Amino acid sequence: FPLCASPAAPAGSTAPMASVVLSSPNPGAEVRYTLDKTEPDSGSPLYRSPLKLSGDTVVSARAFLPDGRVSETASACYRFGFDDLSLKSDTVFDGRPTFCRDGIRGLLLPERGSLDYQDGRWLATLQDLDFVCTLPEERFLETVEVGFLSHHRSGIVYPDYLELYLGDDENSLALSDTLRLPCRPAQREICRADFGFHPRKKARCLRFVAHRYPLMPQWCCYKGTPGVFMLADRLIVQGSPAGR
Repeated sequence: FPLCASPAAPAGSTAPMASVVLSSPNPGAEVRYTLDKTEPDSGSPLYRSPLKLSGDTVVSARAFLPDGRVSETASACYRFGFDDLSLKSDTVFDGRPTFCRDGIRGLLLPERGSLDYQDGRWLATLQDLDFVCTLPEERFLETVEVGFLSHHRSGIVYPDYLELYLGDDENSLALSDTLRLPCRPAQREICRADFGFHPRKKARCLRFVAHRYPLMPQWCCYKGTPGVFMLADRLIVQGSPAGR
């Protein structure tokens, strides 16, 4: 099923933040869905109009044909955060058409990267991913995460470790937390995941650094070689106004 979401509404809006459209290439199929991570069956809600989501949700859908055939389940996880962020970075990204060519602004695009690293949505770099994010005002930060891809047969692996710096502005940033990721293959040959922090602190400015491995890990096909690609698709910053 093609699954798509509209861009998020402005921070603080009470309107639905996403409109999710489900479809099947077979016009005679009934599409049924769930929003609780369970597999849809014949008793699940029947899709009739775009689904309105206002928070993190896993949408699962299946097509049911009149002759009794049933499709496999297609699932997509929709996550929402502040969309009024300002980003800056000195990281140099790969500008080839196969990758996202919006620079650091690509981390704010609503569409996530797929398991195909050539889908044009992934930001690719041979450097550490290092950026500063500024919010319009101080907020209480619950989550700061970035999506990454692992495809080690193509020389793409998750970061070695992450760092989060917080402060009132760029000049007052201080190290808040460090996360070292397990040095082992991902759950599947090609896999994507969100990694980051739950600071639960007030800040107006943050710096996020994802450090690459200097050489390919020993469990990779290209073990011991340089040129470790890092692919990122989306920054997710969640929280609330500082007064809450």
